[in-house]
Amino acid sequence: MLPVPTIVATWWFVGILGTQVPFCTNEPDGVTVLGPARTALTATVVGDVPDLAAVRSAVPAEPGLGLTAAMDAVHAGAAGAATPGSRGRLASALVDLITATGNNSNLLLDPDSFDVMNAIVAQAPTALLMAGQAAVPPSGTPEQQVAAQAVLAGVPTVRRPQCCPIGRSPRRTPRTARWRRTPRAWRPLQRR
Repeated sequence: MLPVPTIVATWWFVGILGTQVPFCTNEPDGVTVLGPARTALTATVVGDVPDLAAVRSAVPAEPGLGLTAAMDAVHAGAAGAATPGSRGRLASALVDLITATGNNSNLLLDPDSFDVMNAIVAQAPTALLMAGQAAVPPSGTPEQQVAAQAVLAGVPTVRRPQCCPIGRSPRRTPRTARWRRTPRAWRPLQRR
């Protein structure tokens, strides 16, 4: 009787692993594209000339990620990236390319490393973009300049992941922390 449940459990385990292995095959391809794209984004935000040749060579090398539309936006943004405003458009296109890379390569969908990859792939590029946009002096009347900076200040750059709502984490008070540190054998004595 024991071999039957063992065979069923083994068959089930192999079936689960067979579905997870193909899910992870695109992750190295995404990492290949992320490196040059993040370097180009950093150079764009700082005001240097970005190395878009590395991005142009990395994206076609990984056709399975489907990044042609995002790369076309980068090409369009790179056309006149000499002024701060046009660098902002290029930086926005690069952030979209980085986000599409994370989504299409399943880097953001891996539950084991979601928090780290979310910080690297989604939040850090967005924060760089917002810093670059805030560094560009607004144009117009003084009232319009103040309004433009106020809008930039009100845009949230760091968002909570959708899988971890705010009210889900248990509150940790000094009393519950002390209770958890107390060995189980002593807990009945502590209640007196």
